[in-house]
This record gives sequence, structure tokens and C-alpha cells, in this order.
Amino acid sequence: MESIHDRMPVVLPKDDLDAYEISTRVNNPGNDDPQVIDPLDHERSGLGEFSSG
Repeated sequence: MESIHDRMPVVLPKDDLDAYEISTRVNNPGNDDPQVIDPLDHERSGLGEFSSG
């Protein structure tokens, strides 16, 4: 998980882990809508190994 974030708050089984890049809109608490966690249109290098898709 270190390639995604320097802290590891939870450990999930590999089959339950989907990883994808989201908008930086999530960093602003004023953006309180479900779209803040929508995947971006491109896959970030290195995240493909963690996605199940």
C-alpha cells in the first residue's frame, strides 16, 4: 500500500480491494457529493497492480 499512501489504516483481502485515482476535490470538505470519489478517466501508473479490474 505504500505506493498509494504512506500510512496503512486498514488491511483488506486482495479480492476486496479496488484502487483508483480520484479527484483532488475530495480534499475540500465543501465538496460534499458522491462524485468526489468517482474514478478519474485515466489510470495512474502503479495503481493497476492493486485494481481487480
